[in-house]
Amino acid sequence: MVQDNIFALLTRGASLHKCHASLDSPLLQKRQHREQQLQQAQQQEGSLAEDGRTRGREASEKQYSAESLRARHSIAVKGLPVVPAPFLSFSDEIPLETGAAEAKKILLEGDQQSQEGPRKLPAWLISRLQTLGYKQPTPIQMQALPLMLKGHHMLASAPTGSGKTLAFLLPLIACLKAPSNAFGRLVVLSPTRELARQSLRTFQKLTDGTGFKAAFPQSHPGTRYGAADAVFATPLSLLTLLREKRLSLTDCNHLVLDEADRLLDSEWVSKSL
Repeated sequence: MVQDNIFALLTRGASLHKCHASLDSPLLQKRQHREQQLQQAQQQEGSLAEDGRTRGREASEKQYSAESLRARHSIAVKGLPVVPAPFLSFSDEIPLETGAAEAKKILLEGDQQSQEGPRKLPAWLISRLQTLGYKQPTPIQMQALPLMLKGHHMLASAPTGSGKTLAFLLPLIACLKAPSNAFGRLVVLSPTRELARQSLRTFQKLTDGTGFKAAFPQSHPGTRYGAADAVFATPLSLLTLLREKRLSLTDCNHLVLDEADRLLDSEWVSKSL
C-alpha cells in the first residue's frame, strides 16, 4: 500500500500505470535474452583473443628457451646457422615453418638436406618406446632427433650410457618409413662384433612386429644375403663380403659409424685390416 502511494506521488500528472507483472513480460524477457547473448559473444571473443596471445607467447618462449634448454643439459651444437630446438619428449615434432636463415642457406647451397622427410617419430615407434620403458629422451637424443629427422649429417659425442644408440636408431628408423626388399638402406658399423650385435638387438626390439628386417653379415664361405632394411657389421667383415661380391650396398641411404673415434684410429685400423 505504501509502495502504491509512493508511485502515485512520483508519477503525479503523468499517464503512467504500475505493472506488477512487468518482469514476466515476454518483450522484456526477449530483450534480456538478447543482451545475455551479446554479452556471452563478447566474452567468447575476448577469450579467443587471449588464447591466441597465450599461444603466441608460448611459441615465442619455446623458441627463446632453446638455448637455455641446451645450456641446462650441457648440449653444444656447432656447424649450422639454424639449429632446430631440442625435443622435450619422443612425441615432439619439427615445426613446419622454415626460418629465414635456413631458407637462405638452402637457396644458396642447394642443400639436399631440405628434401621432404619425417618431422616426428611415427606413432607406433613412440608406443613401442613406452612399452620398453623409455619415458623421456636423454640430452643427446633431445638434440639428435630433430637434427637427423631433418637429414643433417651429424658427429655426436656423449658419455657411455647416455643413449647414443637410440639417438641414431630412432630418427633413422623414422626415415626408413616402411620395410623394403632392398638390402642395407641403413648400415651401422661398429668396432667389435659385440657392439654390432648390441645395436642389432636394440633395432630388433624397437621394430618387433613391424616387418623391418636386420642382418648381421658374417664372412662364412658361401653365405649370401637378401633383403634387410638395416645391416649391423664390423668394417672387416663388411669389407670381406663386399670384396667377394656376396652383398651390395647400392641401396645404402644412411651410414652410421658407431664409436667412430675407435673406428678411425689409425692403430686400430692397422690391426683390424
